[in-house]
Amino acid sequence: MTQEELAEKCNLTTEYLSKIENGKVHPTISTLANICELLDFDMSELFSGVIVGLSNYRNENAVSRTS
Repeated sequence: MTQEELAEKCNLTTEYLSKIENGKVHPTISTLANICELLDFDMSELFSGVIVGLSNYRNENAVSRTS
């Protein structure tokens, strides 16, 4: 599928889709879910390297998992 086809199916501009690909914009979870669905990709794979800190951990934000 071309970038143009994906953008059209997601109701996005090709410019915006390109910015997502290049990390220049932060799309909504809904937009990511739509892109993943159209690409037949499991969205959880996007977040596979991230875990949520425990409530007793000093940083309550998501932290990178060390391998």
